[in-house]
Amino acid sequence: MTEQKKKKQATPLLNEIRGKREEIEKTQEEKEKTKEKKVGLMDEIRNKREEIEKTQEEKEKTKEKKVGLLEEIKKKGEEKK
Repeated sequence: MTEQKKKKQATPLLNEIRGKREEIEKTQEEKEKTKEKKVGLMDEIRNKREEIEKTQEEKEKTKEKKVGLLEEIKKKGEEKK
């Protein structure tokens, strides 16, 4: 075969290879973006969970304070009697 015929046959194959390579790169980029989104969402979930736990702890402390104050009031009321 002549050099020119070889080039004509090789060009479509090279173009196909380039196209496949570009597809693979796009897929990889999409996977990376998806992974980054997942990591971001997991961080958000973790932060919300921590926030909820803190709020619960604060509620429990407030409740304990209220119970303590009620007990003190009861004791003072009984002492007055």
